[in-house]
Formats: sequence, structure tokens, C-alpha cells
Amino acid sequence: MASIMPPNRSTTKSLAMIILFPLFGLGLTTSSYSTIYSWTAVALVCGSLGTYLLVRLRARWLKRHYF
Repeated sequence: MASIMPPNRSTTKSLAMIILFPLFGLGLTTSSYSTIYSWTAVALVCGSLGTYLLVRLRARWLKRHYF
């Protein structure tokens, strides 16, 4: 059975910069990196939680109407 290794710090920082790079291109260079990084992390967590809840609601709706 193959195990999935968690990303290391360099991978995580690389992914963060891929996400953050367009924001700096939009003129957000006056904000500190840690502020932008924190708000991006909050936005990703909220988006993930919202997606999870919507999938659960849809599954419940489908189960109620089709099964």
C-alpha cells in the first residue's frame, strides 16, 4: 500500500507563492507578505469549508429526492 507523504515546508511555500503571485501583481505590494499569506490561508480554509458543506447539503438533497 502506498503512503502519501505530507508536503514539506519548501513545497508549501512554493504553493503559497503560486497563489500569492497574482495578488502582488494587482498592486498589493504595499502589504506585508505575512498579512497577505494569513488572509489567503483564511480564504482557502473558508472556501474549503464552504465547499464541504455544499457537497454535504447536495448529497442530502439528492438522497431525499432520488432514493
